Amino acid sequence: MAYKFRGVTDRVWAFREMVRDRVIAVDAERVMSVVNAYKKYDKLPPDIKIPKTTYEIVSNMTVRVEDFDVFVGNIGKEFLGCGVWPEWEAEWLFSQLAGEDPTHWTLWDDGYYHCDDTTGVRLIMKKEEAELFMSTREFWKTHTFSSGISSWLPDGFDECAATGVNLKPGQLFGGLCTGH
Repeated sequence: MAYKFRGVTDRVWAFREMVRDRVIAVDAERVMSVVNAYKKYDKLPPDIKIPKTTYEIVSNMTVRVEDFDVFVGNIGKEFLGCGVWPEWEAEWLFSQLAGEDPTHWTLWDDGYYHCDDTTGVRLIMKKEEAELFMSTREFWKTHTFSSGISSWLPDGFDECAATGVNLKPGQLFGGLCTGH
């Protein structure tokens, strides 16, 4: 005998509608925690600095528990919000917010920057959050994982990267394979 599915509960239907029509709110909460931790633990080796930074992030982040959640947790301050990971590279977002990129964010009368991205993903950022985020731009020019790795790249790496082996000349994303 085949299983007969029941109707969707009101709670699940409401959650579906919220997710389906979502607008993702980007915030600077994580960015500010990481900047503060990186300044505090600047001289520590990465194997110690990264866990200490993670501890700072989770100790200071907003934790949301929604009535309809099945799994509790979040990565942004708002429902379906999103933090930013500038230590991996966030110049793309800095340049978009500054209007230096074809995909840019426009400040609307509602006090939010809205991304004019055409992928269908709707992103917003409160003006105050954007200002906090932008205030860290100089810091991240010398504190991303890529900027740390760039100091020991071999001669000729930029030429190799320019062939398309890498995303941007002078920046290495990820790690090197053992033995190479």
